[in-house]
Amino acid sequence: MTMKATRSVSTIASILVMLALSLVVPMVRAQATEGVILGTVRDATGAVVPGASITVTHMKTGLSREVTTNERGDYVVPHLPIGTYEIAVQHAGFRKKIVSNVELAIGEKVRVDVTLEPGELVEELTVTASIPLVKTDSPEVGQIMDERRVANLPLLGRQYLQLASLVAGANPNNANDRRNLFDGVTVVLAGSRSELNNYLIDGISNNEQFSNGFVISPSVDAIQEFKVQVSQYSAEYGRAGGGIVQIAIKSGTNEFHGTAYEFLRNDALNARRFFDRNVQPFKGNQFGFSLGGPIHRNRMFFFGNYEGNRIRQGETRLSVVPDPAQLRGDFSRAPYVIYDPATSRPDPANPNRIIRDPFPGNIIPPERISPISARIARFYPTPNRSVPGDPFNYVFEPSIATNEDQFHIRVDRRFSEKDTFFSRVSRFKGRRTDPGYFPGNITGNFWDRHGINAVLSYTRVFNPYLLNEFRLGYNFVNLQVFQSTVGQDFSTQLGIPGVPREPLNFGFPAISIRGFTGFSVVRPQGVPLPFLRKNHLYQLTNTTTYTIGAHTVKFGINIERYHQAGFFGSAGAFSASFDGRYTGPVGGQAAPNGLADFLLGFPFFMTGQMNFDATRMETTRVEAFVADDWKATPRLTVNWGLRYEGQTPFKEIYARVTGTDFRTREALIPRKAVPYIENVIGIRPINLLPFPFRIVDDETFDPGDMVNFAPRFGFAYRLIGIDRLVLRAGYGIFFGMTSGNGRNNLGVNPPWWINPNRLGHPQIPDVRLSDGLPTNLVDFLRFAFGQAIDPDFQYPYSQKFSLGLQYRVNRNFAVEASYLGNLGRKLPLLAEGNIAEPGPGPIQPRRLIPERSGITTFYSVDNSAYHGFHLEVRQEAYRGLSFMAAFTWSKVISLKSAFGDTGFGESSLVMNPRNFRLDRGLAAFDTRRRLTLNIVYDLPNPVRWRPIFGGWQISGIVALQDGFPFTIRATRDVLNNGRGYLNRADRLADGNLPASQQRPERFFDTSAFREPDLYRFGTAGQNIIIGPGFKKVDLALLKNINISEGHRLQFRAEFFNLFNNVNFAPPGFDVSNPVTFGRISSTVGEARQVQFALKYLF
Repeated sequence: MTMKATRSVSTIASILVMLALSLVVPMVRAQATEGVILGTVRDATGAVVPGASITVTHMKTGLSREVTTNERGDYVVPHLPIGTYEIAVQHAGFRKKIVSNVELAIGEKVRVDVTLEPGELVEELTVTASIPLVKTDSPEVGQIMDERRVANLPLLGRQYLQLASLVAGANPNNANDRRNLFDGVTVVLAGSRSELNNYLIDGISNNEQFSNGFVISPSVDAIQEFKVQVSQYSAEYGRAGGGIVQIAIKSGTNEFHGTAYEFLRNDALNARRFFDRNVQPFKGNQFGFSLGGPIHRNRMFFFGNYEGNRIRQGETRLSVVPDPAQLRGDFSRAPYVIYDPATSRPDPANPNRIIRDPFPGNIIPPERISPISARIARFYPTPNRSVPGDPFNYVFEPSIATNEDQFHIRVDRRFSEKDTFFSRVSRFKGRRTDPGYFPGNITGNFWDRHGINAVLSYTRVFNPYLLNEFRLGYNFVNLQVFQSTVGQDFSTQLGIPGVPREPLNFGFPAISIRGFTGFSVVRPQGVPLPFLRKNHLYQLTNTTTYTIGAHTVKFGINIERYHQAGFFGSAGAFSASFDGRYTGPVGGQAAPNGLADFLLGFPFFMTGQMNFDATRMETTRVEAFVADDWKATPRLTVNWGLRYEGQTPFKEIYARVTGTDFRTREALIPRKAVPYIENVIGIRPINLLPFPFRIVDDETFDPGDMVNFAPRFGFAYRLIGIDRLVLRAGYGIFFGMTSGNGRNNLGVNPPWWINPNRLGHPQIPDVRLSDGLPTNLVDFLRFAFGQAIDPDFQYPYSQKFSLGLQYRVNRNFAVEASYLGNLGRKLPLLAEGNIAEPGPGPIQPRRLIPERSGITTFYSVDNSAYHGFHLEVRQEAYRGLSFMAAFTWSKVISLKSAFGDTGFGESSLVMNPRNFRLDRGLAAFDTRRRLTLNIVYDLPNPVRWRPIFGGWQISGIVALQDGFPFTIRATRDVLNNGRGYLNRADRLADGNLPASQQRPERFFDTSAFREPDLYRFGTAGQNIIIGPGFKKVDLALLKNINISEGHRLQFRAEFFNLFNNVNFAPPGFDVSNPVTFGRISSTVGEARQVQFALKYLF
């Protein structure tokens, strides 16, 4: 085949790839994954050399760019793909100088200053570049995780984001955070909520819009490197009130390269977890391959990766279940007395209080037991565990199954020296099944996840000083989480009347019994079940870079279009809660648990749910920026910029949303939606709606936020030498993205989403299981839950400021010390907008809108404050040794730690919506001190014994940190205000114990807390007890065996939690549940696990 024919085939192949991808990839926002090489050319006397010719060449692909130095001897080569470069510098009267092995990392600016020596141009002098350890031209705070670390450090589950927490200012979020529905792994950066992070793949948004976690976690073998940007990033970057995690997927080169591998974990190699009776069954297999290389040398390249993951993991689930006698109503052996609500009467000494008589013999007569309760009770297993002093009397050891597959395909094409193109498609698909707490799957779930991320990019270099990049991309999410019993009409089988017959909501009803494990479905990351969410994010971006004199100016625009279809319901479409208030001795004083109330069929709270259709929301986001890197003096570089971000209101395409006007106490119904209500839902005429409303022309009730400007300013000043000692500082405003669980959820309102409830009298039972739910639609709409949004709701943002010094000790070793502040503003939080004042009597008449039940309202009023000292020490490739140590000493306070459930006792809503300040305290992710160390060491190769002792490598990670704080709750409803479970305990003393007195059975001083009195908020603050600390050592031992030139086999043995340190989870934090209060019953992370792997590399 001729060269011309080969070129034609390559061109046609490129066009076909572009057309094919264009059919499935509309648009996405881009951020720079490329880097910049810059510097100054001088002669031997130190004078600058204007007009010198600079040629920068990618050593693996042949890509080259040419520029000339300006009148100050400076040059800038922007928008270069990451990799290793060679720089050739030449000028008449000087010897040509070549600087080789210049490493350019993702999003970095690498300074290469060159000194020319007198001589003939035909003479060449070649030198090797030093490793860029110091940021000489940027105030950005962050760190690169290069390919050496990504590929060689031990990673449990091969999850790359674990490495992000090794950066100063970063820490893994607490275990109950649900910011990532795809994986569960999250990271906190510089004291910002993890939901405010921005995840990018090749510059393209990789964010899931409901929880603001990431969508796809690429295989380690697909990642070239990734960058963690903590603060002071350029105005080019947006949607990141927290930090940015940028991944660069590998690309092909002029040489074929690839891998084939399998990683194996097995319970035979694992240690027993602290609370397990035995080592739990475990089988884990991760396998895959990658291949990259040239399609047309120096012109067109490809890369592909596939990985599968199969896990079967045993779990130990401890529960408290009633014994058979108790389920028959026989409490004669119980250490407490149960009282008969049928004998309730006013106390002669206090007519406002109810008193009761005990059940004779402490036994409930069989005829008094609710038939519905008796049917439910049959699903309780018989106790099978007895440990003195331990209340957990039942253990279930299910197997959780995970099946996941992903692939990545990338094509790069250089049409000419001025025109380049690349495209990439990444796809993930997975399913996870969890049987729950009891046999029979009645509390289990299954979870399907599907994600696509793709990009098309075209770059045009007009001249050495002007270039433009245009990108299109697409981000797709499809999440489906169901209860295992979906489709099974248990409510009818159990005899509960009036439960809506919606197949998606069918399942076992949610029954909560204080003091015992109930029948609630296990909810992955806290989401309601069933949960269906399908998101399409289309984005377009155009970025122009212009170099003029001492300025490198970049400006651009991003346009995003977001579509979402969502449905979430209630597993079983029915729930009931029992807290013992009706079988206690005195009205308002509950029994020690709710079992007797349950057997009698007297819930204090009962609700159901009905959905009519999925909501379909859409919005548009527009962003623009200008950023300037100005070399003000030979030593000082100033970085400044301005970013604009705006977003239109979320709009439901059929206007199926409901607003709330708390001033007029009315629901707001869009005029456009009236026909749907009358003709589809069946409320005709609309005046039959059983709550006050008015019809309006508004179709969104979301205020949107179109005017947001974010200035950025920073500088880097080289105090000593080219890169010996650098002073860096900056200030900026960084807007974040509000979680999709807020502004676009106004369809979760009557009459579209109906969630009526019945609240029992605080002292006398007036709600019965046998009552069930209303069968008439209008009656079903009475007292329905809803959601609202504050009309002044705005974008959250952070003000970040930093000051630091970087010092290069020698060619391979550098130290950085810095201070970083972060003030979060207008952060979203949740509060009850229709709450009743605490007090006696029925709740509904005391609500602001008596015809409605609770209305969860979204506000943007939270503020946070972070102050941290960061210290990093880094060495690269000195005699085979690379390491990085990071220490953070910090504190962060806020009202709420996340938008929604946060775990560890911190409630999702503020305790008292009339005084938000009562919730201010340490953030749930605050950890005062954190120290990490990662190391990769190629052991020396002895010449004589190289076949045996050569090719060995050791790598490891050490992590030490203080504990996370947690909150002491009082969930029994003493407030009688409709949200009593949000209450906190009364604090009588500090409650923290010295470390020498902390034990799993009593981690803190439980006597320092008690339940508040009736109708009063507790006095305990939020996150006041510090939980257990954390320490872990992971180690990997690798042996590389050369098969032939360019081919090797790698054997890996990886040890996670090498010393089997026990890292306890926080203890029970609910003072209303004395069974678990103060007691630790689980651990964080795993006991020691061993992983073996075999990998072929070429």
